[in-house]
Amino acid sequence: MKDEQDCAEEAEDQLINEKYRAWRKSSPILYDLLICKSLEWPSLTIEWLPSKETFSDYSIQKILIGTHTNTPNTNYLQLLSIILPLEDSLLNKSTCDALLSNRNKITSSLILPHECDINTARCMPQKDQIIASKGTSGLVYIYDCEKFKDNPQESPLILTGHQKEGLNLSWSPIKEGFLASGSDDHLVCVWDLNTMKNPTVLNHHTSIVEDVSWSEFYINALASVGDDRKIILWDLRQNTPSHVIEAHIHEINSIDFNKHDEFLLATGSNDKTIAIWDMRNMGRKLVSLEYHQDTVHKVSWAPFSMSIIASISNDKKVVIWDLGRINSENLDELPSEVLFTHNGHTGRISDFSWNLNDHFLMNSVSEDNMLHVWQMSHTLFTTESVRLGVPDKDIPLNSD
Repeated sequence: MKDEQDCAEEAEDQLINEKYRAWRKSSPILYDLLICKSLEWPSLTIEWLPSKETFSDYSIQKILIGTHTNTPNTNYLQLLSIILPLEDSLLNKSTCDALLSNRNKITSSLILPHECDINTARCMPQKDQIIASKGTSGLVYIYDCEKFKDNPQESPLILTGHQKEGLNLSWSPIKEGFLASGSDDHLVCVWDLNTMKNPTVLNHHTSIVEDVSWSEFYINALASVGDDRKIILWDLRQNTPSHVIEAHIHEINSIDFNKHDEFLLATGSNDKTIAIWDMRNMGRKLVSLEYHQDTVHKVSWAPFSMSIIASISNDKKVVIWDLGRINSENLDELPSEVLFTHNGHTGRISDFSWNLNDHFLMNSVSEDNMLHVWQMSHTLFTTESVRLGVPDKDIPLNSD
């Protein structure tokens, strides 16, 4: 006979399948674009590359993923090429259907062998052929894709400094070749690939460093968060923190600087909330966003708008928030600031990223090997300012 646990698992699986079928049925009205692909192996990491090739009615863009096979010497980084209809083609249903009917709309363009399971991989924003990766070994690997195309036996550059594995990497958007990393050894390391000197080691966290993020405005400003529940702001002209804030009641998993406002920061935590901070007054949260039903793993500001931010959680949702809608009237049960929820994943979501070329075009990967490329319907954009990517009105303060 089935025990109580088996029955509970069956009931949960049935509920997940029912929710998925309902989502799939409603997807034509929810999305301008939706592509789902099953991967050979799960990927814990995904990122759009900034480059874009444009043709008459479609573009070709690239996506970076990395395998997590749990088997030595079988892992690899992979660049995927994806054919996407241009915006005008999306409005022309027959053209769009013809483009998306191409079975090879997502193809592999490059495979880079990797020594161990890959926890994260990020391309350098100034030169997207340069890729940094980090896995279970604690080492950081630097790949030059152009060299690998010419010589598949090319070995990656290896950066040392960490003693344990980690889940995060961040390239400086201002200083070409500067790479930051936080790991389970409680350290933040910063390398300058231009000089290849030993890394600058920042040691103030008392537990695992879950994430690091560079400022888009200040060349020496770096932020880190971790399981010690702290936000630490660093000025790299010195090796001591400029601010240390105990920011959440549980572990902090993610931090991101706003792309349009020099003072705004966002954090995501095990307490299921997203906090918005003003660097001029770190004594209190500017806003607390509450809708996720489980741990928030990642937050990321939109590249095109000051007020738009997205998040992922163990609840298997990608949520897009519009902070300009806080306290506005809303007839739904959702918080007014929730702009859109992507409910298509049936496994826990590992990572997601914003496309840098096309507004609201996103990708996401989950532990059940699924890759989604999607763009919410333009009919769901509630304000013209959001559609055009213009920084919106001021973000309202919480009343508490």
